[in-house]
Amino acid sequence: MSKRSLTTVLASAAIAAITASCLNVSVHAATKKPDSPAAVTGGRQLWNGYSVFFQHPPILEFKVAEAAEYKATATFDGKTLELGFLSHHNGPRVDLTPIWDKIPANSIVKVECTALGKAKNSKLKETDSRTFMKTAPFRAGSYPPPKEDYTRAALRIYDYVFDSPALKAFRETGKPDKSYKKNCYPSKMYSSLILMCERYAAARPERRREVLDFAYLLADYLISIAQPAGTPLEYLPPTYALGFGHPVAKQYAGQTMMHYPAQAGTALAALARYSKGDSPERSAKYLDFAEKIAGTFLRLQGEDGTWYARLSEKTGLPDVMKNTEDVRVRKAGGVDVTRNRAIPLSMIKMFESLYALTGKAEYRKAADKAAAYMERPDGPLSTYNWEGQFEDGPPTPPYMNLTMNFPCGYATWRLARSPGDKAVVKSMRKLLSFIEDQFVVWERPVTADGKYLTRNDCPQMDENWAWRVLTAPEWHVPGVMEQFDCYNPIDCHTAKTAKLYMALYKACGEKEYREKAKALCDSIVNATPDDGNMPTHWMGKYGEKWENWYNCMIETAMTLEELAKDL
Repeated sequence: MSKRSLTTVLASAAIAAITASCLNVSVHAATKKPDSPAAVTGGRQLWNGYSVFFQHPPILEFKVAEAAEYKATATFDGKTLELGFLSHHNGPRVDLTPIWDKIPANSIVKVECTALGKAKNSKLKETDSRTFMKTAPFRAGSYPPPKEDYTRAALRIYDYVFDSPALKAFRETGKPDKSYKKNCYPSKMYSSLILMCERYAAARPERRREVLDFAYLLADYLISIAQPAGTPLEYLPPTYALGFGHPVAKQYAGQTMMHYPAQAGTALAALARYSKGDSPERSAKYLDFAEKIAGTFLRLQGEDGTWYARLSEKTGLPDVMKNTEDVRVRKAGGVDVTRNRAIPLSMIKMFESLYALTGKAEYRKAADKAAAYMERPDGPLSTYNWEGQFEDGPPTPPYMNLTMNFPCGYATWRLARSPGDKAVVKSMRKLLSFIEDQFVVWERPVTADGKYLTRNDCPQMDENWAWRVLTAPEWHVPGVMEQFDCYNPIDCHTAKTAKLYMALYKACGEKEYREKAKALCDSIVNATPDDGNMPTHWMGKYGEKWENWYNCMIETAMTLEELAKDL
């Protein structure tokens, strides 16, 4: 996207103002005449209602009766400190900035707010509380150096993926191997593998022929299983496939999660580009099908610039969620989660890749429209409702399942599209602050005496992800967690965040960003086994029981390869 085009879509000053209004980091200190809710958060609900970790001082909202006065305290390590409050919105908002430096890292903190002189006939309670852990900050120079060169580690991961038993069987039979259950996610897995093939063919030129042939096999297979012409979601490769023994595919069978066919479109466009010299006929075939996928997305794009996150293959409409033990798939708090809107980063990338290949104006227009959604008043850059929209989890009400995946990818993309734009840099630094606050763990989140958070301490911790936090004493760190529902360090999200740190270092020259990128990449290298089978979940013995994700391994290896020359 040209700088002029993007500026038309996203007014940089507006982005900075919107982001500042929604950040958890305090902008206004508590005073005798506290700021109005609009001055602090734009009058919106705070995004951190389910948060259990903070690196930066939060503003917390309490549901207590409206009163003339409030008493707020923070207790940690046997100490209690008094706090002021900012405003009364849904309840008083308490700012921890004044005492934050007095709280040691890796401390469990309980904040209580009490209404004094409670109003009569109030249905709200008099005292409310929140418990969380203050996680450790970055400590330059305190992390282990890498055990080997980044490029060598990346190549070992590529080698493992390409020669894994499941992919060998795929190449030999022409069909996905049923022993690898993650084959139930065809669009996600095969798109990632197609993108890897370009890198791997360059890294292993002696294997170029078999690598390209595998890329063609993957692409042809995706095309063969796509929705038929004339159906509501024509040409879209499926998100789920049955026959691999995975319960998630059975649970969501018949639905398409819109991120993943967009990823397939991007992968086919990439294959059309890098196969042109090898096979012009195949190149044309893959470009044609990528454009067919894009055509369906053009038809379904909403006036707001985005799409429903999940659609029924039969109707092309938001699907009724199937019975599940997870109550979050139901209406919650007046929100019908079946109508959640997609965070359209994958769609933007697909349209941009096709615009680069074809120059067709409709792709530029669709990408701009999707980009504009990001900063609408109801878009994620405004609301900070960065929902964890992944194929193996249900849609959720606002803020229940935040992720770093989309804001991290968006910030990296945004910086690349507006080089030298100081307002954009400022805004993306604040977005990184949100990511770092909620998802980056520089040390294991365990107290000095070995305690870690549980649901008994922290009722806002959802039971669906609490068990991962209980493994904190075994986490490999430094690392980056994916989403609240998958709240433990993950290889590819550590890589994705390292890439953003490096992008910001190049944009503003702040040396600590480079140091953080290096610490995360060094950690990735040190987590890479000798055979290259990179664990997806960095939580002790988890990898012994669960299959690793090829797409995660590939993104991790690609990032190591990309950042090797800089770090």
